[in-house]
Parts: sequence; C-alpha cells; structure tokens
Amino acid sequence: MNDDILKAVVPACITGFITIVGFIATALNMRKTFRAELRKKKTDYYLKKLEELYSLHVKLLDTIMAQSKLPENKRSDLLKDFGEALSNTFAYGSRDLVAIVAKMQEQNYVRNQATYEPKDKENISHIHYNILLLCQLKYDLTGERVNPEQWYRMRFSDYSFDADFRMCFVDATNRTVKDLGLQKFLAIKRNKR
Repeated sequence: MNDDILKAVVPACITGFITIVGFIATALNMRKTFRAELRKKKTDYYLKKLEELYSLHVKLLDTIMAQSKLPENKRSDLLKDFGEALSNTFAYGSRDLVAIVAKMQEQNYVRNQATYEPKDKENISHIHYNILLLCQLKYDLTGERVNPEQWYRMRFSDYSFDADFRMCFVDATNRTVKDLGLQKFLAIKRNKR
C-alpha cells in the first residue's frame, strides 16, 4: 500500500512543483514586461512633450526675432507663451536644457534692472541662449548634434561677412557652453568659416 501511495504522491508533487515554478516564472516575466511597457510609455510621453516644447520654443524665437513688428496687444501673448515654455522646459527638459533656461532668465533679470545699461553687442548676442536651447532640445529629442553657428548662418545674412558681429555670437555662445558645462558640440570654433 505504501508503494501505491508513493506512486500517486510523487507524480502529484512533481506536477505541483512544476506548476508553482511555472507560475513564478510567468509572474516574473509579466512583471518585467509590465516595467518595460511602462518605461516605453514614459519615453513616448516624454518625447511627445519634447516635440511640443521644441515647436513652442521655435515659435517663440521667431516671435522674439520679429518683436519690434509686434502690436502691443500681442506682446502680452508672447509673455504668456514664454511663461508656459519655461514651465514645460523645467518639467520635461534635460539637466542641460534647464541650465540654459535658468541662465537665460538670470541674464534677463539683470538686463531688466533699471541701472543696467546694455551695450549693442550684448543686446544682439543675448539671443544665443535661445539658439543653444533649440540645439540642446534637438539633441535631446533626436540625438542629432547641430552646432548653433548653423542657425546664425541661416538667419543672419551678415553673420559670415561681419567679423565683429560673428565674434559677438561666438564669444557669448562659447562662454555659456563653458560656464554651464554643456556638451562640446555646442561650442563654435573661433576661426573664420
């Protein structure tokens, strides 16, 4: 009778053990799959927000470049959009992106103080923060490294021909890249292109 019980119990134990091991393996695999899917969803959401942020900053930069042509009632919309861009940059931007925006705002506060008397070159070169921001955003979004000088060459007709004008942007950009410890691809070579 002991042999009959043993013959019945051993296969039941083996079947039970295999079932338990299978259950544990399935649970662990499902947990791993769930985490991977969650990571994918977060990444997709993050990339979507970065795309929106990039579009918003491009729109803002175009508006800022044409600011002298803006009617007074549109300037308040610009400030509202700018505030939204700052909030979203802080929420979704990389460490480097947030550092650029923080430095840009810090300089804006200095420039807006009543005792501050800006020089023409400082007014012109201040746009370099926006260009660094766009290049960093593009890198964060696509992994593509674009030097800020490409934007200057596209948008300023006299950039390549006026050495003082060019050096104003080169110096401001390179100083910010160095001060914030940004990636080297954002620095502009000093030699004439």
